Amino acid sequence: MALPPPPTRDGGSATPAENRSPRPSAPAYGRRVNRDTVTLPVTPDLADLADARGLGADELAAEAVRRYVDGEATRVRIQAMRLAKRHQRLLERLGA
Repeated sequence: MALPPPPTRDGGSATPAENRSPRPSAPAYGRRVNRDTVTLPVTPDLADLADARGLGADELAAEAVRRYVDGEATRVRIQAMRLAKRHQRLLERLGA
């Protein structure tokens, strides 16, 4: 029995593309993401924490995602302001 070719650096196969079946598009770790939905496993820890807070696991996860996104947005705004201040003269010359 022949072994399959080793994966390439990008995770594909070393086999020519015409001989490969298409790779699944879902991200690793079993998470499927689309524009409106995130599917995550409900671990015992998540279920316990949600229960202790009187929330559903989906509500707790949504709250955690909102907090994470808010924190990232704040960091991006701070960096944008820092860059704008650093390049203020250039931005003025460009009319921005």
